[in-house]
Amino acid sequence: MGKTNDLMTGRNQGLAMALKIVNDGGIEALEKEIQYRNLTGVSLNLTKAEMEAATTKMRLHATEVAIVISMVALLEEFRFSKFQVHKFKKTFDEKVEAIISDTVPMAEYLQVCKEQYGIEITFTD
Repeated sequence: MGKTNDLMTGRNQGLAMALKIVNDGGIEALEKEIQYRNLTGVSLNLTKAEMEAATTKMRLHATEVAIVISMVALLEEFRFSKFQVHKFKKTFDEKVEAIISDTVPMAEYLQVCKEQYGIEITFTD
């Protein structure tokens, strides 16, 4: 009986979410949501928009951690001057903004690292 209740609960939650998506963005939004979930394999009780909002803070935090670690390494290990570190941070921020705004695809930066510097970077799933 517990498994049947879990299935019914899941179905009811799915229907409620579908209704919310249609109310917020119409049937086209529901079609896009279904397509997104099929492509990504995401099976959460959140819409794509809610997931984006929930992960934005995490992505920003990860970027901030990366810049702090990079700056400390440049200062301590490579003896960069204050001017050089500020210039690095400005450039870093510009590159991040280019990726966020889709001005430059991440694949392009990965290709530069591989071809020009022999550093291959891959992202884990």
